[in-house]
Amino acid sequence: MQPIIGNVKIMGEVVSLTSRAGAFFRCPECRRTVKNGVCMVHGEVEPTKDLRIGLRIITRLGEVVLEFSGEKAQKTAGITAEAAHSLSAQELSNYLEKKFVGKKLKAECFSLKDKYLYAREAELLGEGEKNVQTGDSQGAVDKEAVPQNQGGLKQ
Repeated sequence: MQPIIGNVKIMGEVVSLTSRAGAFFRCPECRRTVKNGVCMVHGEVEPTKDLRIGLRIITRLGEVVLEFSGEKAQKTAGITAEAAHSLSAQELSNYLEKKFVGKKLKAECFSLKDKYLYAREAELLGEGEKNVQTGDSQGAVDKEAVPQNQGGLKQ
């Protein structure tokens, strides 16, 4: 697969979660991940709760890894960061697997390198239904799953 750099729209079937999916804490100032109440930039902080979704998705371009967090993750997963933090890591993983794996998802995203994408928008399609294979061994995908705006990224 060729590297995907810039803005893209993808659609494909979610095949698994990544190890980065789950509940975590952020620095309220810089939004970096906080470990044990310490931000690597701001030192000791009162962190905020967040939820990260990491998915492996099969598209016509091949396998990509899509990540998103914050409100996008909470809305798409149907669970708040607060509720995610109240679950054990295994309970949250089971919930996210049931919610995403085997389902079609479309997303508008950007990439800074290779096949790792960061979602601006994400939407589960046909929620409640398993993706039906259409003879294409890679599943149904969006015809517009091609790089757009190969120049700089706009936030």
